[in-house]
Amino acid sequence: MASSPSNLSTTAQRLSQWSLSELSAISPPLGEALLHLGFQCRERVFSPVVTFWMFLSQVLSDGASCQEMVAKALAALWLTEGRQASADNSAYCQARKRWPEATLHELAEKTADPLECQVGSEQLWRGRRVKIVDGSSLSMPDTAANQKIYPQPKGQKPGCGFPVMRLVVILSLAI
Repeated sequence: MASSPSNLSTTAQRLSQWSLSELSAISPPLGEALLHLGFQCRERVFSPVVTFWMFLSQVLSDGASCQEMVAKALAALWLTEGRQASADNSAYCQARKRWPEATLHELAEKTADPLECQVGSEQLWRGRRVKIVDGSSLSMPDTAANQKIYPQPKGQKPGCGFPVMRLVVILSLAI
């Protein structure tokens, strides 16, 4: 049975309330994929895997701040390992900046395929795999680096406005 737009919205709202450990359970290949991509770092509270799930949780939450995500991660750290860490959000923000854009792209490919292979015939629409394609854009901070990669729309006067990132998302409609 395929998901409807209202089911997708409900699912996104439900996911935004999950703990980090609940979120990480939906895609076990993530840690394996990070190692395969050569993503190594020293032992940190905000490891690449933890940072990924925190960022995903932040994106799914309506207006969640970095500080809220750090509080969520610290609660998970205390419950799972009995450890405490600083509540300052600068380490999380720095960990997010360390994620190379190319790694996120490769990670999406390496985790999506195994998950798609797990879809059974009962989760298909009339026996077919349905994909949803959607495009959007967002404004970026006005820095020289962003201006170079994400130029302003041609209709804007130079120096007025912000760089614009255009993106396309392809989603599997399987449950």
